[in-house]
Amino acid sequence: LFFFVDDNIISDHEAAKSLFRALIPHRIHWVSQASLDMLDDPELMELMMESGCLGHVVGFESVDTDSLRGMGKHQNLRTAFGRYQE
Repeated sequence: LFFFVDDNIISDHEAAKSLFRALIPHRIHWVSQASLDMLDDPELMELMMESGCLGHVVGFESVDTDSLRGMGKHQNLRTAFGRYQE
């Protein structure tokens, strides 16, 4: 099991896709840190799974919707959790 130490391995979606494509033939298992932005890119999600991703550490500034709005964040964490589990 590999842990990629990167605060957000998918901050550059195209670079991440390139990395994930390169990992596929190696058949390793890995985890990393990532933002919920990955949920907006189905191709990225598919490549993560194909490349051996077992999960992510995801940080949250808050789980309170009003607090998130006050910080300029427009995430719906309930929806995001459901999408991630899919």
